[in-house]
Amino acid sequence: MLDAEHTTLYRSVYEKINQWVASGKYAVDASIPSERKLCDHFQVSRLTVRRAIDELINDGILYRRPGAGTFVGPHNPAEKKQSFRGKVFKVAHVVLGYTSDSFGSEIVSRVLMGVEQEAKSRGFELSFSTLDVREGTASELKRNIDKLGVDGIIMEGFITREIAARIQKLIPAVVVSNIYLPGVRTKKISGITAVLANDFEIGLSAAEYLSENGHVRVGMICSDSERGHYAYDRRYWGFRTGVGLSGMDMDDENWIIYSKKDVSLRESLDRLFSGSRLPTALFACGDQIGVNAMRTLQELGLKVPEDVSIIGVNDLDIAGMSMPGLTTFRIDWRQMGKVAMAKLSSMISGKTSGDVDLLDFNLIERESVKKL
Repeated sequence: MLDAEHTTLYRSVYEKINQWVASGKYAVDASIPSERKLCDHFQVSRLTVRRAIDELINDGILYRRPGAGTFVGPHNPAEKKQSFRGKVFKVAHVVLGYTSDSFGSEIVSRVLMGVEQEAKSRGFELSFSTLDVREGTASELKRNIDKLGVDGIIMEGFITREIAARIQKLIPAVVVSNIYLPGVRTKKISGITAVLANDFEIGLSAAEYLSENGHVRVGMICSDSERGHYAYDRRYWGFRTGVGLSGMDMDDENWIIYSKKDVSLRESLDRLFSGSRLPTALFACGDQIGVNAMRTLQELGLKVPEDVSIIGVNDLDIAGMSMPGLTTFRIDWRQMGKVAMAKLSSMISGKTSGDVDLLDFNLIERESVKKL
């Protein structure tokens, strides 16, 4: 739960921005200052500003334009949608590097719902074709897509920037949710069209949230299968950056990378909490890992959040069903699918969309983080 001071601060920011809009300081469709500038202006944390903005958006006072910023409502001035009624618009949803089970995953399902919703709103009749290319090259993928006769593709999974760029030279295509970029530490990527979560800011916000709750010594958990993926690497570097900015302590030994084959999560956590300098909080790079960590810690005799706090990412169903409920960052996967579909339709109609949109996120507070 938010404490009274935090609630008062966020309401104060909410009311002040609302006054700016009501007074005409910022006209309809005008952009408001960035979160960082608002933090400096009000002398509050990023999470406080973000919650105020989220409430203003929910109340219809502001709206977000992915990749552009936050603007004054009351109506959405997005580009008028083009109607293609009567045309069958075929999209292949391609999952690279995963098994066929990936098609039924919660994230993939939510993305597909967004794609379908956006297609219908544009007057398209949508036909989905799914491909599971476990070891696909760009040329192999092109041959398979040619057989399907599709107009464009939405790509997810184990995709390198190089393969994505090669595919996008052959057919309109948008990468959604993740991309494989081993060894790349920059916050921005170029040369492809993609819709991703703002994962660096997620990591940064996780560190800031734990610091606000009094945690000083922290750690992070991920599996070796996720290393090199844009989402998890950006979360890691965002978290490390936030730890440094907040003056917290995170040794390399507190970054847990476990493997199902070599070092299990139980072995990794047992080793970490057998040391002398124990972390009071852990940032899990995904909800499933966070919930598994909670269960494992409980098996090791540690209580969450009494002995150690855990915060995750994604807000999957399992996060709300766990005991205790997992505090996490919610990514709007359906919105990601909608934005990806809008970009793809723009590419198919001949407009250029060769950029990357980073979608925002919300903090969902449950019971897994203790205020010290």
